[in-house]
Amino acid sequence: MNHPPIHAVFFDVGGTLLHPVSVARNYSRTGQKYGSKLGEDGMRERFLAAFRRQEEHDRTLDWRTDDARELKRWQAIVREVLHDVADFE
Repeated sequence: MNHPPIHAVFFDVGGTLLHPVSVARNYSRTGQKYGSKLGEDGMRERFLAAFRRQEEHDRTLDWRTDDARELKRWQAIVREVLHDVADFE
């Protein structure tokens, strides 16, 4: 069977379209808009630590998830990473 060549692949994760930019860069740029003083290196370290903590929590839930859990998970990650931002809303 002949298939046309693939030109692009998109991943949709919980309603968020992913872009090929580092997580640390995205968090740093976004955080700075809201008063964060952390640079990209600081963001990378904080993000990895926060992500690992949420992975451990998800493991205790036997990896069960739903929209509410995903929202809480990412809110917790953002709050932990951007600890120097006063208003998360």
